[in-house]
Amino acid sequence: MSAKLLLVANRSIIRTERLCLLETSVELLQACVTDNRMEAERLLGVPVSDDWQKDKWLWELRLAQAKQNPAYLSWLPRAIILADAPQLVGHLNFHTPPGPPYLGQIAPGGLELGYVIFEPYRRNGYAEEAVTGLLRFTAEQRGIRHFVFSIRPDNTPSLRIAQKLGFVRIGQHEDEEDGIEDIYECHWPAPRPASLAAP
Repeated sequence: MSAKLLLVANRSIIRTERLCLLETSVELLQACVTDNRMEAERLLGVPVSDDWQKDKWLWELRLAQAKQNPAYLSWLPRAIILADAPQLVGHLNFHTPPGPPYLGQIAPGGLELGYVIFEPYRRNGYAEEAVTGLLRFTAEQRGIRHFVFSIRPDNTPSLRIAQKLGFVRIGQHEDEEDGIEDIYECHWPAPRPASLAAP
């Protein structure tokens, strides 16, 4: 599954087999935070769905972080868009720039990743494809190969993706909003688990 980097209006697009992972911008996040859908759609190039706007809290957080710390400008969220249709199917983002203090003991210099695929588009393999594309791009183009997921024990689809991509459980913590989460990490590219390897 290859990933190609394109540039559109000074924003990078990671192109995978079926998806475009479009880098957002301060201007786009500002439009989303203020519910200016017309401007958001102009900047995204696709219709903005209610599902996208349900995560306005995330756009507010990332916008505030980018304004307070310019280091966040290179690590803004990416929209997940179908390559052959103007449909916004989800988003993914790193929680911080590389090497945040809270990862110092488990993934020094690394990044924690989160993602959302909207309900109508789930069970199509888009999450795995998007995550693989972003991790490959980050490892090959930015030289960062240490990644972390925090996953609730009952989130079976995300656990399966983590396993398929070679992530290994290294601990557990309690998130203020999501409760108990298992912590998974990998050095990209991770060896393919023996149980999933081709015969």
